[in-house]
Amino acid sequence: MIIFITGIKKYESCRHNFKENRILMVTSLYVFEVLRFVHKYKGNLKQNFEIHEHDMKSNYDLHTQFCNITLFQKVC
Repeated sequence: MIIFITGIKKYESCRHNFKENRILMVTSLYVFEVLRFVHKYKGNLKQNFEIHEHDMKSNYDLHTQFCNITLFQKVC
């Protein structure tokens, strides 16, 4: 869409047009939304050191909970 709006050629890079028009690319938009989610729910999220007592390289990473889809479906 940015190609049509700015009138650049088909195989020309449009990265500078994204910056100029202050538009986030899809990957940047994904990272931004994840950061917004973490900031919004930071009080509800736990770090690995709060769950495990042993030392790990990832002690300060956020703890991810995996859910069993079939079990989750039975609850709802």
